[in-house]
Amino acid sequence: MRSSLPYTLFALVLFAVTWCLTATPRVAESAPAPMSIETLSIQPTSLRSVVTLSGRVEPVRSALIMAQVSAPVLTRFKQLGDPVSQGDLIVELDAEQARLQSRQAEAALSQAQAGYGRLQADLEHSRVQVHTQSRVARAGLSSARASRQKQSQLTRPQELESARADWQAARAQAEQSEREWLRLEMLWKEGAISDQDRERGRLAVELARRREVSSQQGLRLAEEGARGEDQQASEANLETARAGWELAQAGPLQSEALRHQLGEAAALIQRQQAVFEESRVQLDRHQIRAPFSGRILEILVERGDSVRPGTGLCRVGQIDRVKVHFDAPESLRPQLNEHQSVRLECASLPGKSFSGQIRRLGYQADSQSHTFPIEVELANPGLHLLPNMLARLDLPVGPAHPRILVPVSSLAFDSGLSYVYVIEKGVARRREVVVGALQPNQQVIVEEGLQAQDRVALQPFRLSPGLAVQTQ
Repeated sequence: MRSSLPYTLFALVLFAVTWCLTATPRVAESAPAPMSIETLSIQPTSLRSVVTLSGRVEPVRSALIMAQVSAPVLTRFKQLGDPVSQGDLIVELDAEQARLQSRQAEAALSQAQAGYGRLQADLEHSRVQVHTQSRVARAGLSSARASRQKQSQLTRPQELESARADWQAARAQAEQSEREWLRLEMLWKEGAISDQDRERGRLAVELARRREVSSQQGLRLAEEGARGEDQQASEANLETARAGWELAQAGPLQSEALRHQLGEAAALIQRQQAVFEESRVQLDRHQIRAPFSGRILEILVERGDSVRPGTGLCRVGQIDRVKVHFDAPESLRPQLNEHQSVRLECASLPGKSFSGQIRRLGYQADSQSHTFPIEVELANPGLHLLPNMLARLDLPVGPAHPRILVPVSSLAFDSGLSYVYVIEKGVARRREVVVGALQPNQQVIVEEGLQAQDRVALQPFRLSPGLAVQTQ
């Protein structure tokens, strides 16, 4: 049997070593230093209640330009968003047919004006002719009467000279009448005179020829010396002179007919002038121009599209100034005035606010919503506010009350709850709060959860509940 002494000694040594180790005092671990954070001491602020209205941004002027004619789109000179000045060409329609109609209308107008000029010349010629015929007929009648009365007293040389003069005058009158007949015949073929005027010219030629024949016979008899036949020729010459006088008396009727035709020609010119001007208007309608300066907000057609009257082509808007329509509750309406200054904000433009004025106020409430329409107009030099953006208008109402405000950055969120860290005796404590409306300068109203003199941490994402902190 082995001796157990060595095992006993080993156990005693192991016990002694273990006791020494456990009896040796440990060095104390150093505690972490408190975190340095920024805080805000809560001080109530006097605020008025705010009513928030929402509206959409609109151009101060906007125009949907529609086609007024039927034609294909030939060229599009502007693109979406391009700036335009008043009168700039935006879209051009195919105007070939309109140009053809305009040229036809211009030619018809020129033809009517030329016809009017010819009638004026004819009227002036008719006046001169009537005056000449009347004078010649009067002289011929007087000569024929004198010739008949003095037939018995004239010596043969005197008779012969008188007969020769009558024949020459009759021949000249016949030649003039034939020339006038040729002119009237040409006008009648062109449709410029009536059948009655043509017949009157034919009768004048026939009478002139009869007078010429009668005068020639009288001259022949005078040369032959037959005094009895001289008397007969004198009587025939007198009858011819009377017929010429009667024809001369019908001359003013011809002038009156020409004046009537001249009036009709003037009316035709007016009608053709109206047709020509309308054709020019139709031609101009093929060029679509900007009605005012602004921007192209919509392009509704492409090259080659066929359009007709009423087809929308593009929309132009002036957006260097914009307007926003709001619906104000009737409780707020008495506090609003025209030209009242207001400030607007847009959710899509955080940190920016825009000054404007109330330009129009409604004086009748909507029968369903009991709200009044208001219109705010504001300058937009940087074109930050664009059509159809949502704008917000906060209007203070009622008396001021003390409210607690905290920066939005001091809020934290968890499962739909809002909370802040309140520093109490150097320790961060999580506290749930109920927040209200957002205020300018990125502040928010705290409805519940905080009170005056509370110290709120400005950087909650660095904290956890119970963490020791040191305020700056």
